[in-house]
Amino acid sequence: MGIIYFVRHGQASLGAQNYDQLSDLGYAQAEQLGLYFQQQQIQFEAVYTGTLQRQKQTLLALAQSAQQAQWSKMASEQIGLNEYDSESVIKAVNNGTLDLPQNSDSYKNYFLLLRKGMQAWINKEIQPENLPSFEVFKNNILAVMHHIQSHHSGNVLVVSSGGPISITMAYLLGCNPSGAIELNLRLRNSSICEVHYHPKRLSVISFNTLPHLANCPQEQWWTYA
Repeated sequence: MGIIYFVRHGQASLGAQNYDQLSDLGYAQAEQLGLYFQQQQIQFEAVYTGTLQRQKQTLLALAQSAQQAQWSKMASEQIGLNEYDSESVIKAVNNGTLDLPQNSDSYKNYFLLLRKGMQAWINKEIQPENLPSFEVFKNNILAVMHHIQSHHSGNVLVVSSGGPISITMAYLLGCNPSGAIELNLRLRNSSICEVHYHPKRLSVISFNTLPHLANCPQEQWWTYA
């Protein structure tokens, strides 16, 4: 029996041409998490991450901060842990256009369109370009979780993104797929979700916690994109 530590990547670069890159704050969030794991003497028998740059950068930063360089080296990259393409989702409900958010009003509109697009994707009303159906996307994520469940018994670190983590949590909590949208939009950068597991059961212990940022100013360090 062990615990799966699902970690969302640090703050990325929303509004830039390349979102898939940690910001300076994103690196700092990941480093704080690594220090927390070190202080709590938390070790992992296996590490999983997606193939996205922001996920791998988060893992590398926290591993170095925890003085556990092997965590990054031992990581198994799983496409099932990659995020959905939010830009494609928005374009599918916005006449094929996307305006990168640059101020508070455009950020608000961006996430309103994302919520609308996610709901339409779940309801099979749209099929965003370069994305599978929502059902296939969900099953790819759950396949990674069940692989961990059947192949490990100790603590496992999973560095992923808001979509895969929120879908996993919604599934384990018995929420309908639409509930995953609400969990997704409130999931904070570098947050931890803990799941207790053994071959016959998975149980949520915690969701969206930031123990490593407890002494950091909330208005600066708590981010969502």
